[in-house]
Amino acid sequence: MEQRLEGVGSSLMHWSKTKFDDLGEQIKRLEKRLKEDQQKAATHERSVECSEIDKELEHLQDKHEAYWYLRGRV
Repeated sequence: MEQRLEGVGSSLMHWSKTKFDDLGEQIKRLEKRLKEDQQKAATHERSVECSEIDKELEHLQDKHEAYWYLRGRV
């Protein structure tokens, strides 16, 4: 039983690293992309694209916040 728990723990740690370690990097990339797009000439298409990037950025930030909230409870 103890070996099974260790295996599950190891699997969960690997899953956590692959799913959540990259969130910070994804957020940084989107923030950079948004900043670059906002500095370019304003067009309707660029405005729509910025809006979509902003929504995705908000989604990733919510996931990141939830991850750290749950991490703090362990």
